[in-house]
Amino acid sequence: MKKILIVLMIISSLGMLFSCASEEKDPVITTLPPIDTTEIPDEDVVSTLETELFGVNIYESYSEIAVYYGKDETEVVIPDSFLGVPVKKISEAAFYGHEKIEKVTLPSSLIEIDRFAFEECTALKEIVANEGLEIIDQAAFRNSSLEKINIPSTLIIIGKQAFYKTKITSLVIPDGVSSIPS
Repeated sequence: MKKILIVLMIISSLGMLFSCASEEKDPVITTLPPIDTTEIPDEDVVSTLETELFGVNIYESYSEIAVYYGKDETEVVIPDSFLGVPVKKISEAAFYGHEKIEKVTLPSSLIEIDRFAFEECTALKEIVANEGLEIIDQAAFRNSSLEKINIPSTLIIIGKQAFYKTKITSLVIPDGVSSIPS
């Protein structure tokens, strides 16, 4: 009888132990608020434009620098618009590998610098950015000689390796930046 009583007590204790374990609360998962960017609409190209320095895609509501044709310029000022349509984007690899550009002034209408846009620009030392810029995408300045960039308070996303192997020694990241991958 004593043995049965001991076995029942052990079973009862184990039952209580496992019932407590199963009542654990689910872990609390914290998520960041959604990133709120001025989204560039998904539109078809209405026309293309070629100037002495730029190849430009023009959409219904914005234009983008698709390619840079310059050869000997050390300073480049990107216009605010083409044919009255604001420049909102610099395309993927638009300035890739240009070895003479030292300074680029971005337009106030610019929202996004796409992937690899200024990669391998080995003489590039300075980018002058205006308020309104929200995205500096993946490897945008990778392997450039960039030393100075004024990041506006409107910036929200810095892409993976955006400043990898640049010569930047100091960078102030605005409070609004909600994404910085490796």
